[in-house]
Amino acid sequence: MSLVNSSISTKGVSGLKAPVGIRDQLSSLNYRLNKVNARIICFEINLLLSISMIKSVEKSLFEYYGFSKTDGADYSVISGILKDINIKSVVQSLEEIQKINLPEVLTEWLNKYEKVGERNDFICKWTFQGMKKVTLDSVDDEYKNSVYVTKTKSIILNYLLDDLIDRRKQKEVLEVIINSEEIYRPKNEKDRETIKLARDLWQDVQKDIKQYPKYSEFRELFFYDYEQFFNALRYSFLLNNRPFINNLIENQMYLSHNMQGIISIDIDLMASPKLDCDDLPILREIAWFAQRLGRIGNSLTTWEREVKEDDFTSEIFALAVCENVLDASDFKDKEKVVRKIKESKLEKKLLKEWENNYRVMSILGSNIKSFSLDSFMQGLRELIRMHLISTGHK
Repeated sequence: MSLVNSSISTKGVSGLKAPVGIRDQLSSLNYRLNKVNARIICFEINLLLSISMIKSVEKSLFEYYGFSKTDGADYSVISGILKDINIKSVVQSLEEIQKINLPEVLTEWLNKYEKVGERNDFICKWTFQGMKKVTLDSVDDEYKNSVYVTKTKSIILNYLLDDLIDRRKQKEVLEVIINSEEIYRPKNEKDRETIKLARDLWQDVQKDIKQYPKYSEFRELFFYDYEQFFNALRYSFLLNNRPFINNLIENQMYLSHNMQGIISIDIDLMASPKLDCDDLPILREIAWFAQRLGRIGNSLTTWEREVKEDDFTSEIFALAVCENVLDASDFKDKEKVVRKIKESKLEKKLLKEWENNYRVMSILGSNIKSFSLDSFMQGLRELIRMHLISTGHK
C-alpha cells in the first residue's frame, strides 16, 4: 500500500498553487520520507496542502467559495460554518484528530486494513470522531462506546469495499465478499487477504449488533439498508465504466447510501431501549436527509483526488453534467474537468444544497420526541465542518 505518492504535487488540494514557502516545506518533507514514519509525514504533507488552500484566500472558506453578503444572509447556517474555518482553526482541528487514541479493537482492525487498503490512519480517527458527533442521544449510556466502535468498524468495511470498486476496479471480488457462494479464485495474495478481512469485519459487526436490546426489532431494517449500500457500490462500478449514464437523480438516489447514514441510525435504534417507535417513519426520513448532508460534504472534499484516480462517481460530476458544465467526452481530460468545475462555482451550489436539506430536516423533526433533534443537527453541523477542514486527508 502506498501512503504517499513518490512524487508529491506542490499544488494545493483545491487545485490552487501552493505558496512558495509551502512548496519548499513539501520538498523537505519528500526528502524525509525514507527516514521517518510515513504516517506522520503523510499527515504533515496534507496539513500543508490544506493550509495552502485557505492561505490562497488569506481569510476563510466563506471567501474561498465565493459567498457574498447576500449568500451569508440567505444561507446563514453554512455561511457561519465557512466563516469559522481559517488557517488557525484548520491546523488546530487536524492536529486534534491526528492525536486521537483509537480503542485497541479499532487499532487492530486498522492495522489489518492497512495491509490491503488504500488509506491511512487519519481517516479512521476522523470516522471515529464523526461517529461520536452524529450518534443519537437516545442510545443508552451502557452501549454508547460500543456503538461508536461498531459504526466505525462498519465504515472501515465501507472503505475496504469502496477501494475495491473505485480504486482497484474489482467488482468480481466485491461479489465474492457479498455472496459467499460466488465461485472465485483469488488472483493474488492481496485479493485473498482482502476477501478474508472483509468477511471477518462483516461478521464482527454482526456480532456487535446482536448484543443491543432492540436488535431483533431492527435487524430486518439493518440488513435491508446494508443491501442499499452494496447496491451503491455496484452502481459506482457501473458509472465509472459507463460515464455517459451519469445523471443527478440516480447519483443522489443510489450513491448517498455509500455514506451509511441510515445504517448508522439503524445501529443507534438497536441500542435505544426507550425509543418511541411512533417516531420511526419520520426518523427514517430524517436519516435520509442526514445521509444526503454527509454525501455533499464528502463530495465537496474528495472530488479532486477522485479525478486523479479516474473515479467520477462524486455528486459534483453529476451536477456538472446536469448544469451543462461538462459532457461525457470531457472526462477524458482531467485538467479540463477540474478547471471547468472550479470556474462554474458548483462547489458553492452544493454548499447551498447542504443548507436546503438541513432546513428540510429541521421542519420534518419538529415533533420528534424520541431523541433531541437539536443535538443531532448540531452534530451534523460539526460533521460538515470536519469534512471541510479535512480536504486532502480523506
